[in-house]
Amino acid sequence: MNFFDRFKKRLTKEQHKELEKAREELRKTKEQLEKKDNDIKRLSEMNAFEVDLQLKKQIERREKKENETHLEQEQVTLNRDSETLNKKDDEPNEKFCYSCQKKLVWPDINSCYYCQKNYCGDHRLAENHECPKVMAAKHIEKDYVRKKGVNITTARFAVICKSCGFSSDYSDIEKMNQIRIEHIRAYHCKSETVQLRQHEEDRKADDEFIRKTYPTEQGNTWMYGCLQDAKKIIEEHHKFEGISELFHDAKFSIFIQYDRENAYGYIDGTYPFYRIGIHRSLEKNSVESYKMVTVVLIHELLHALHGNWSESQVYTEENRLANLGLHFDAIQNLELLYLSGKMRLCGR
Repeated sequence: MNFFDRFKKRLTKEQHKELEKAREELRKTKEQLEKKDNDIKRLSEMNAFEVDLQLKKQIERREKKENETHLEQEQVTLNRDSETLNKKDDEPNEKFCYSCQKKLVWPDINSCYYCQKNYCGDHRLAENHECPKVMAAKHIEKDYVRKKGVNITTARFAVICKSCGFSSDYSDIEKMNQIRIEHIRAYHCKSETVQLRQHEEDRKADDEFIRKTYPTEQGNTWMYGCLQDAKKIIEEHHKFEGISELFHDAKFSIFIQYDRENAYGYIDGTYPFYRIGIHRSLEKNSVESYKMVTVVLIHELLHALHGNWSESQVYTEENRLANLGLHFDAIQNLELLYLSGKMRLCGR
C-alpha cells in the first residue's frame, strides 16, 4: 500500500464528497474555459470573414459607381447631340455652332473632321466639343485601331463583350457606342470588357487609303518645296518663340486629300507628327498652284504653332504673312476658287 492509498483511507465520507465536488467544479470550469476559447477562435474567424466581405462589397460599390459615372458622361454627350438636332433655326441658311449655338460668320466656320458638324473657334477642336465619335473611338479594341491618319469614325464597328460573350452586328460608331452603353447597364458587365471591333473589310480599305495618300519619296514631291517656303516666311515675319525648334523637330507629311471636298487643306496630328492634306484642285504643279499651296501650308503651320487660335485669327495672320512673302496673288486666286464653289475654308 503506497502513501496515497493510506491517505485516502484516512478521509471521511464527508471529505470524500467534498473532494468529488471540488473535482466536478474543476471539470466544469475547464469545460467552460475550453468553450470560451473555442468561441473566441470562432468569432475571430467570423470577424476576418466579415471584414473581407465588407471590403469586397466596398470595392464592388466603388467600381459600380465609377462605371455608372462613366456611362452618364457618355449619355450626356449623346443626349446633347439629340437635343441640338431638335432645335430649329429661324433662318435655315444661317449656321450656328453645334456646341454653344453661337451664330457663325465666315471665315470663322469650322467643320469637325470626325462628326462633320460646324463649330466656332472656341469649339473647333474635337476635345473642346466632346466629339461623340472621338469619345466612342476610345473604346475600340487595341488590336483593331485604325492606322494613323485614317478617319476612324467612318468605319463599321460591332460591340464585343469579353465578359459574357455578347456580339452585335456591324454599324456606325455612334450607334454601336449607344448599344455598348445599354449592354453595360442591362447586364452589369465591366466597361473595359465591352469594346468596339472594326470590320475586317474596313481594315483592308485603310491599307489602300494609306498607300494612295502617303508619298513614297517626300524629297521628290514638289509640294515639299512649298513647305520649305512656307516655313521660311513664318520664321522671317511671324514673331513667336520656339518656331525654329518646332520646325526642326516636327515631321510633316503632305498628301492630296480625297476625303474633303470643301477645304483648301487641313492638318491632322499632334507634335511631333503632322499630316497636311491639300485639295486635289491644287495637285497639278504650276506657278499658280505652287504659290497657292504655299499659302495653304502657311495657314496649316499656324494651326500647328497656335493650337488654341480661332480660324479668324489664323486667317488674319495668314493674309499678313502671305503679303509679306509676296504671295498676295495667291490669296486672290484662292478667293476665286472659293467664289467658284470648288473649295472653301480650312478643314482643321
